[in-house]
Amino acid sequence: MKDSINIVWLKRDLRTTDHLPLYEAEKKQYNYIIIYLFEPNQINYVDYSLRHKQFIYHSIIEMNKLLKKYNREVIIYNENADVVFDYLISKYDVKNVISYQESGTEKSWLRDKKVKSLLKKNKTKWLEFEKQAVIRGIKNRNGWDKYWYSHANSEILNNKYSINKHKFEKTPFDFNIKNHKELENYPSKFQPAGEKYALKYLDSFISLRGKNYNKHIS
Repeated sequence: MKDSINIVWLKRDLRTTDHLPLYEAEKKQYNYIIIYLFEPNQINYVDYSLRHKQFIYHSIIEMNKLLKKYNREVIIYNENADVVFDYLISKYDVKNVISYQESGTEKSWLRDKKVKSLLKKNKTKWLEFEKQAVIRGIKNRNGWDKYWYSHANSEILNNKYSINKHKFEKTPFDFNIKNHKELENYPSKFQPAGEKYALKYLDSFISLRGKNYNKHIS
């Protein structure tokens, strides 16, 4: 018998607070793993730079510091999404994949369609949540402003985490920083990674820097 699990798939949402997929994972009856994928098909594309990858890696490190007390972590895999999900489904009874819906490039959209087909074939549900009031695939902006205001005024989630008691097996795709030395040292001249600093900069924007944003952005 395979262990039944859920998978939270992180994309552009590397935080532990106000996080709907993680919130939903805690509500469900099955244990869950949290994964991030360094996908060769995506990170070797022209819109990714070394700085992007460094920021992502160090943001995950900060997440894992916060998750450690719950015996949880973001597991990084260094492989394309369809390969990783095919492997995890072969090892576990994956009930749900839970993520935010990504609004990215055509390359990430084609990746998502491939993953959706794979999950459907294996009777695994994919729960995708819209984020930041970005609606993928809409034909026009009619009514978008009302939708955005509704989203912006929605409840901020207070994520609470259970203690993980399950040990998940290693895979052939486990990320090893020894093979990616270029990500190890994050340049101090760049904006620091992680949600602690994100909240700090959000606060300074709301209280001061964003005062004339609507006027100056144009």
